[in-house]
Amino acid sequence: MGKLQIIFFACTVHLCLSAREVLIIGSGLAGLSAAIQAARGGAQVTVLEKEAQIGGNSMRASSGINSVNTPAQASANIQDAEHYFVDDTIKSGHGFSNQKLVEVLVKNSPNAWRFLHDVGVDLSVVTKTGGHCRARTHRAQEKEVAMSIGTEIIRTLLNYIKQVSGIKIITKARVISLITDNSKKVTGVLVVIDGNNQDIFADAVILATGGFCGHVVQNSLLAQYRPDLLSLSTTNGACASGDGIDLAQSVGARLIDMEKIQVHPTGFVDPRDPLKNHKILAAENLRAVGGILLNHEGKRFVNELGLRDHVTDAIMNNCAPYAHSGPKVSYLVLNESAAKAFQKSALNFYITMGLVQRFETVIEWANFIGVDPEILRNTFINYAQSAARNKDTFGKTTFPVTFSCSEPIYCMLVTPCLHYCMGGVRFDERARVIGENGPINGLYAAGEVTGGLHGANRLAGNSLLECVVFGRIAGNSAAIEI
Repeated sequence: MGKLQIIFFACTVHLCLSAREVLIIGSGLAGLSAAIQAARGGAQVTVLEKEAQIGGNSMRASSGINSVNTPAQASANIQDAEHYFVDDTIKSGHGFSNQKLVEVLVKNSPNAWRFLHDVGVDLSVVTKTGGHCRARTHRAQEKEVAMSIGTEIIRTLLNYIKQVSGIKIITKARVISLITDNSKKVTGVLVVIDGNNQDIFADAVILATGGFCGHVVQNSLLAQYRPDLLSLSTTNGACASGDGIDLAQSVGARLIDMEKIQVHPTGFVDPRDPLKNHKILAAENLRAVGGILLNHEGKRFVNELGLRDHVTDAIMNNCAPYAHSGPKVSYLVLNESAAKAFQKSALNFYITMGLVQRFETVIEWANFIGVDPEILRNTFINYAQSAARNKDTFGKTTFPVTFSCSEPIYCMLVTPCLHYCMGGVRFDERARVIGENGPINGLYAAGEVTGGLHGANRLAGNSLLECVVFGRIAGNSAAIEI
């Protein structure tokens, strides 16, 4: 990844920055996007990251970033429009999304694509992921060494930041409180760096701290708002603990939709450790390229390209626990065509981790999992017939591949996992944090720490887009509205 300028403040107790300073808490995609934009607006930027590594949960993103009217769509002759994208997002959120925020997200999506493209991110591959009426989820071309799109974006932005003056990143810096003046304007933070408490003052503070689905313990925000989900595993890192929400509340920020938690339908189950709490996400693209879901009887039970919450509910209602006492699991199955479209280097990475197995024929796979080969044969025949009609009994209308009983099969065990917080800090179209009496002066937010955009269920591919769009808006607002 290369060396980045990491600044550690030694033993001073009170540190004051110069004029037009912007502090950003969190170094995921929202934080880095905000940093670049604020620097472009003339601000001096300091990014505070509590972990030793930079990137947060953004590094784990694997399906891609949504956008409309991009050169990549044009090259693939994909006819899309903003109103289709808005409608898909509102539909996914079951009507709970803030319409104005959705419109800002969608309208700015081509500029988000261009922003990443211009700093060197390859987003030339487009797929149709779950809940979309058009193909608009962008990712990179296959590389010899597999890399998630989230990792690729973060590494590319860090390389870019190394060449930009006015941006400092401090790791292992845990912010423990916000500082306000007599007018209740946020003027800085109290942070612990190298064991020392320090006040850092600035003209604006941006919260980009992520959600709280990685904190699956008692006395957590998850336990407070959704104790019924504590038994599930999570695809989040431990860094996703809701710090920014606590900070915002301490200065009067309003919260919204805190009970709305997305359970992603497909987290990898490692047969060697099926009860492991932190699981690797089985990317949405595994289904977008043609993967199908089968239950313990070898039968399909859902539209694999449906909304995430619908697919999750179907797994919970139609699949059996792993080894009788483990989590509810489904078999996610690819053939060679789907594996190639997903990118074989990425699939091989999962194979080396023991999360994907390859079988030469359906009969070999059926014998391995203890299912009658004739049932699987009929499942594949029925699927091919549905593909010929462009519709099945589950409402699926897109069939990227069909399956043959004599070709190799790639199989993986997947289970629903905690994935994303739709709720969080209230914010507006200018990324200002909202309190009881309107925007809180000097405080902005972007990314998963915020709430209100996604409603009851986030559309696949909108997380990375949200980080770029509202991260840039927050950076711009903090730089010019101080």
